[in-house]
Amino acid sequence: MPNVHKNSRHMVEIKSVTEKGFGVGEIGGFVVFVDGALPDEKIDALIVKVKKNYGYGKIMQIVKPSPFRVKSTCGVAANCGGCQFRHCEYSAQLAFKKQFVITALEKIGGFVAPPVLDVIGMENPSRYRNKAVFPVVPARQARSGHRGHVSESTHSLEAVGSFPAHEKARQARSEHRGHVSESTHSLEAVGSFPAHEKKSRRVSLADSFLQNKKARQERSGHRGHVSAATHSLEAGGSFLAHKKIVDVSVSNISDFSIGMYAARSHRLIEVDDCEIQHESHVGVLAVIKEHMRRHKISAYDEIAHKGLVRHIVVRTSFATHEVMVTIVLNGKKLPHSGELVENLAATGVTTVLTNKNTAKNNTIFDGAEENFRILHGTGFIREKIGDIEFELSAPSFFQVNPVQTKILYEIAIAQADLNGTQYAIDAHCGVGTVTLYAAARQARNGHREHVSAATHALEAGRALPPHEEARQAHSGNREHVSEATHALEAGRALPPHEEARQAHSGNREHVSEATHALEAGRALPPHEKTRQAHPILGIDIVPAAISDAKKNAAKNGITNAEFICGATEEVLPKLMTSPAKIPDIIFLDPPRKGCDRILLDAIISAKIPRVVYISCDPATFARDAKILAAGGYSLDTVQPVDMFPHTGKVETVSLLRRADRIPKGC
Repeated sequence: MPNVHKNSRHMVEIKSVTEKGFGVGEIGGFVVFVDGALPDEKIDALIVKVKKNYGYGKIMQIVKPSPFRVKSTCGVAANCGGCQFRHCEYSAQLAFKKQFVITALEKIGGFVAPPVLDVIGMENPSRYRNKAVFPVVPARQARSGHRGHVSESTHSLEAVGSFPAHEKARQARSEHRGHVSESTHSLEAVGSFPAHEKKSRRVSLADSFLQNKKARQERSGHRGHVSAATHSLEAGGSFLAHKKIVDVSVSNISDFSIGMYAARSHRLIEVDDCEIQHESHVGVLAVIKEHMRRHKISAYDEIAHKGLVRHIVVRTSFATHEVMVTIVLNGKKLPHSGELVENLAATGVTTVLTNKNTAKNNTIFDGAEENFRILHGTGFIREKIGDIEFELSAPSFFQVNPVQTKILYEIAIAQADLNGTQYAIDAHCGVGTVTLYAAARQARNGHREHVSAATHALEAGRALPPHEEARQAHSGNREHVSEATHALEAGRALPPHEEARQAHSGNREHVSEATHALEAGRALPPHEKTRQAHPILGIDIVPAAISDAKKNAAKNGITNAEFICGATEEVLPKLMTSPAKIPDIIFLDPPRKGCDRILLDAIISAKIPRVVYISCDPATFARDAKILAAGGYSLDTVQPVDMFPHTGKVETVSLLRRADRIPKGC
C-alpha cells in the first residue's frame, strides 16, 4: 500500500464519479474519493480520511481540469447539499447517470451488458422543482451546526429531517432521500468511465463519452475557463442570473436563517434563491423573512425546543400556477398572520396554511389533519400530468419535476402495452398518479383497439345493437353501419323497421351520451370512456393517499380505477387466489429502499407476465431485478429519466417479462 495517510497530499487522476459527486481515482491501487472532482481531471488532493481499502480527499488544486467543468452560476454550489454537479456540463451529467445505472446492474444485479438506454434529459434543466422545504433555525445554530443530531438524509434540498411513518415511504420516493454508505461508494467506483462522448440536447450517449476531447477544447477556446453561457448553449440549457446567496456564517442576519443544509453537515446555508426551484419560491422566502424580522418572530431551536417557526414548505403547480405555502410551527398561531397572508397573496400565492408540530424531533409535518389550519385559499393546489388533474394538499406525495414526470409515466404506460382488456395492478399507488394515468390510457386504448362483440356480429351477418353501430361508425367501419346510423348522421328520421328494432332493444329514445358523442364525431365523456374498460387496481398503505386517489379518480371522471388500502406485500398474495385474479401487468414504484421480498416472491409465484418497475435508486432496483431474474423474468429495457438535473439522482423505468410467457417474435 502506498504511503497514504490523513493530511498527506497526492496527485490523483480521476477516472469516474459517484452519484454523491465524488471523483474516483487511485494512488498506487488505493482508491480515493475526491469531492467535486470530475473524470479526466488531475487533482492535487489532500487526504482527509483513510479507511482500510479507500480514503477521501479534498481538492487543493486542479492541475488539469476536465473539458466538462463549467463555472457554476450558483453562489453556494460548493457548500450546499442540494446539487452535486452544478460545476459540470449537463450532457456529461447525463452520461454519468447512465453509467451509474449500468454499474449498479452489473455489480449488484449481476447482469451482463444490461439493456440500459440513454438518459432522457431536460431541454432546460433549470427551475424544474415544484416543491421546496426550507428549514428555519436560529443564526447561531446555523453557524455552528449540530452534526450529530440528524442523518445524512437531512442534508439534501429534497428533504430535511425524518418523516412520520405514513410520510416516510412517500417522501422517500419523491425526494430520493437517504445516503450512500462508504461501502457503496466503493461499489460505485468499480468499472471505468466510458471512453468517449456524443452530446445531444436531450440524450447523451455514455458509450461515446470521452471521444473528441481535443475538438471540444478547441471549440470552447480553453480547457478550464469557458464561460457558463457557452457551456449552457452546448448543453442545450439556459442559465438564469443568480441572486445573491451567502453563507450565514458571514451574513448580517443575527436572529434566524432560512436556507438549506451544507453537504454532509447540519450547518445551514442562507439562501435568497435556488436555481433549480420554481421562480415563485424566491418571492415567498423574501416575504416570510421580512415578516419574521419586522415582528421579531423566533426560529425553532431543536436543541432547546424553543422558538416558533420550524420549516417553510412551498409548492407550485406548473399547470395552473397556483402556489401553496405551509408554515410549520412549534405552536398554534403565527403572529400577524393576516398581514403575512396579504403580502404572500401579492406575490401570487393562492393558499396559505400552518401546521402545528410540537414533536421533539426533526420531522417536518405533524400529519394529523387537525394540525393543519388554512389561513387563506382552499388548502390545496391543482396539478396536471397529461390530461389528468390532481388535487395536492400540503402532505401529499407528488413527483417534484412535473415536466419529466409526464415523460416517465408515458414510458411506463408504453412498456405496459395496455390495450383496454388487461387486468393491471399499481402496487404503490400513492394519490393515484400511475393508476389514473394507466386507467385513462386503458380506456382510450380499449375503445381504439378492442374488438367488440359487434364486430363479431357483423362478421356473422347479425344486426348490430344501436350503440355498437355508432361505435363502429366512429371507428371507421362506416360501410357496415346500419341504415339507422346513417339516418341519424344525416339528421333524417329512422325508417319504421329500424325504429321498431331500436324499440325492441330498449334504446329507442335513450341512446347513451357516448353514442350521441360518437355520432357527432366528438370525443367520449370521461365517465363513458372508462365505463367499459378493464379496471386498474391501486394499492397503498397510507389511508390518506387512498382517499386522495379516490377523489382524484372522481374528479377526472375515471371509473375504471379501484383502490385498496393496505401493505402491498400483504394485500397482493390474498388477491391472487386463483388464475383469474392474477394481473397481466403490475406497476412497481417503491420508495428508495426498494420492494419487500415478500412482494417479489408473490410476483414470481404468480408468474405475472409483465412487471413495469419505476425506481429512484439504481442500487435497490438492481437488487430487486436480480431476484426477479432468478425467478424467471428477463430484463428487457431500462430507461433512465433525469428527474433531478445537477444532482446525482436518476430515475429509471424498466420492463421485466416472464421468460416463459413472451410470445414468439417479441
